[in-house]
Amino acid sequence: MQSKPGLLFGKISSAEAHTPEVGEVLSLCIYNGNDPARRAAALAIYDDPNNWLLGVKLDGRLVALAGLRPMGSDIEIRHLAVLPGQRSLGIGRRLVEVLRAQSPGRKLRAETDKDAVGFYEKCGFTCRSLGEKYPGTERFECTG
Repeated sequence: MQSKPGLLFGKISSAEAHTPEVGEVLSLCIYNGNDPARRAAALAIYDDPNNWLLGVKLDGRLVALAGLRPMGSDIEIRHLAVLPGQRSLGIGRRLVEVLRAQSPGRKLRAETDKDAVGFYEKCGFTCRSLGEKYPGTERFECTG
């Protein structure tokens, strides 16, 4: 685990992954995240031992997380969320920095919507449109 004043970064165990605290944060980065079936499907990804969740705690409370899986020699960011009250404080950017430090020589990839493109670009990613992948929804691939 790595820390910054008040922040603690660490892997979330598979048992912890199914807690309401993790579900609350994860729900922020999945379509219709308050739907229990969608949330359960997103969490099921991390039952695979090749995939993992990295959490960020502030004063003992989970405030952010990233869900990751290997993709060849790259790492795919499947999910990334910061609680609304903790946004714009650099926590998401710091989380990406920790991911990079833990994965030297590996490229990070994320598929996202238009709202998150600016965040990824500020973190040094290059983003390109994938077009309208779902009806009425343009998606982007960001690599960095």
